[in-house]
Amino acid sequence: MLNNKKNINVEIIKKLRKKTGIGILTCKKALIQTKGKINEAIKYLRTTHMIKINENNIISNLQGTILAKISEKYQSGVLIELNCESDFTTQTKEFKNFGKKLIKFTLQNNINNIDILKIKFKKEHINIINKIKENIKIRRMQVLYGNTLGMYTHRNKIGVIVSAKNMSKKLIKQIAMHIAANKPKYIDTSNIPLNIINEEKKIQLNIASQLNKQYNISKKIVEGQMKKFINNISLLKQPFILNTNKNIEQLLLEKNAKINKFIRFELGENI
Repeated sequence: MLNNKKNINVEIIKKLRKKTGIGILTCKKALIQTKGKINEAIKYLRTTHMIKINENNIISNLQGTILAKISEKYQSGVLIELNCESDFTTQTKEFKNFGKKLIKFTLQNNINNIDILKIKFKKEHINIINKIKENIKIRRMQVLYGNTLGMYTHRNKIGVIVSAKNMSKKLIKQIAMHIAANKPKYIDTSNIPLNIINEEKKIQLNIASQLNKQYNISKKIVEGQMKKFINNISLLKQPFILNTNKNIEQLLLEKNAKINKFIRFELGENI
């Protein structure tokens, strides 16, 4: 385990800088304080006001593509993240064709296990790596089932699939576009795990304690920040991107529609 300044090496500092976009010396200080634990370092930086970020602001320069496709036959949709080392590779015929084969096979054979996919394409995977001279990684995949599905992709860097009820194809695509842009983590506030709420509250309490305000004022500040945090990560509470006068919950009530589930991939997230 990392436990002193000597063990805070350049690579781990670069990794934290890539995730937060802040200076090297500040990253190093945070890592020393947290014994080299990157996630703890991010919390430390937020608590000490050095940065104001959350999971939605993580920076990554990883290259690759997000593949998305829906099968009406199986009433399923799939997202696959395929990584490489350079933007140039994403434009090559070999890389594009490999991605198309992956997602086509996944849907046609109703595959929902990435290990099966990797085994099936192991030989071709090795061949393309040897040809392009770059590491190619089938990083992750996720399948969503539903009677009514819609999808949206943004420049092959973000992919969203939505399962809904009583919703037109046009609206379900608009909702998918909204999810791509606004990055909700959960459908409703009730879906947020308690540990996520408690962790954020701990951070906000630490921040409020440094403001030297009266208790009742600090309490209101924390309550306000927690409400903002919860609403920001809950799809139903977010203002609709195409009409910010109403939130998603109000929009669905008007249409007597429901969102059952959604999946969202963004290139390089959570690395």
